[in-house]
Amino acid sequence: MPTPEAELAAGIAALDGTTPSLAWDDERADAFRLLEKVLNGNCGEGGTFDLYHVDPNPVWEAVLPRIEAAVCGAKTARVPADSVHLRQLYGSGMLFKSGDQVLGFDVIPMPPFFGWTEPEGLTERIADALDALFVTHRHEDHCDKALVQACLRKGVPVFLPDSIADTLPHSPHLYSMADGTKGRVGKVQVTARLGFHLWREEINSPQLIYYEVTLPNGYAFIFGGDVDYTKRFERTEGKHIDLVVIPWRAPNQRFEEGHAEQEASIADAIQIARERIQPAVLLHNHYGELDHIYSWGTGASYSMALDLKRTCPIPSEVLFWGEGLLLSRRQG
Repeated sequence: MPTPEAELAAGIAALDGTTPSLAWDDERADAFRLLEKVLNGNCGEGGTFDLYHVDPNPVWEAVLPRIEAAVCGAKTARVPADSVHLRQLYGSGMLFKSGDQVLGFDVIPMPPFFGWTEPEGLTERIADALDALFVTHRHEDHCDKALVQACLRKGVPVFLPDSIADTLPHSPHLYSMADGTKGRVGKVQVTARLGFHLWREEINSPQLIYYEVTLPNGYAFIFGGDVDYTKRFERTEGKHIDLVVIPWRAPNQRFEEGHAEQEASIADAIQIARERIQPAVLLHNHYGELDHIYSWGTGASYSMALDLKRTCPIPSEVLFWGEGLLLSRRQG
């Protein structure tokens, strides 16, 4: 019987033998299901990969080179004029490359919860690769204080909710965002909007800002972070949105399978977002977050994300850490 380390390596190798795509791919689905089984079965307390007690950790040792390569690749890649290349980092973290600009969203260099030692210079290298950093809310799997500070030191614009900005020293590179705030990074246009956090009934618990971004080539996308996309979620009226990035899981108890208050399915929740935003492409995000596996019991949930990809009536994709996807305007 193969060891968990061997199964982890086999799952990653199988995934690397495929190409991320908006089309369904049985081989990618099988690889994700293997990775889900390995992570769910070994990352918990007492497991082979026990995230809080095994250091160096085999999971992070397998993932870190992929994240480093994605950061390096984002800076050096050449992207067609009408396109955007996005890369999945850890958790919700994503890089968007258009022209010669790299925009980071909810990027954290590594999971801060487990007590692992950060590779020397990782935060600085990520800050060096960014032309702007966007943060949706204060939770530490979305907001890394060391990366924010490194960006500000280097003159990299940082956009974040005003409730976070108010706690930081003044900087000309710090952009405090509230509902309706507009900003620019060169020719990139940004509109901030206030949303509800997943599974929260109060609008500022915590304050969450999601971003509508229009790139110089006209490509427009919305990055939601942990937004509940069935409550307060919108786009500029009449604007075509090429891509929307939303969480993979039920946004609240009304759509959670098996919950006592369930009224509809996750597919119904996504339909609400589709009707409001009308995107050409959908990206499901935030599956595989390791502390969700360890502490929350939600598992890696790749199977759930794959089910959404298979059944969603608009093109979508699931990405593993370090993977990238090239998208063009009006695609889908």
